[in-house]
Amino acid sequence: MGVSVPAEIEAVVRHSLEKEIGARIDSVDSFLKELRAAMSSSPFIPTSTRETGAMDPNRTMASGLEEITSHTAVDNTDFGASYESMAGTVSAAALDEELKRQVSDTAATHRREQEERERAAREALAREALAREAEAQLKAKEEAERQVRDFRTRNSELCGEPIRKRA
Repeated sequence: MGVSVPAEIEAVVRHSLEKEIGARIDSVDSFLKELRAAMSSSPFIPTSTRETGAMDPNRTMASGLEEITSHTAVDNTDFGASYESMAGTVSAAALDEELKRQVSDTAATHRREQEERERAAREALAREALAREAEAQLKAKEEAERQVRDFRTRNSELCGEPIRKRA
């Protein structure tokens, strides 16, 4: 890829990419430990081995090519410190009170909205249950009326009397 890295770091990366699972690094902690050790022991700064252009943030094309320097030995770079796992994180203690209040208000608003959605869902289910119950009662009433009509029809046929309607 045109990038030269110290052999120690390359060995750690290759170890993590072994084909056989049993030969790979067994955990992220182990990987970080090996990588930090390799970076601490490496006296070189990784650089590109091919020519690259200087990037102008105001342009989308690379500017003229500059002179590329080769690897140079550097004493005690503390290169591993730049890979601190917690670097760039913000703790709750570092947040100011206004931001804490905003986060709290947002969480409370979210909880209220969620409770409102749940209440609306429960009400919709209750309305559906009432509608099903009313429909079942209507069907039961219609079935009872049909049975009464059938009974009267059979009774009048047996007795020979005409069917009378109730007033």
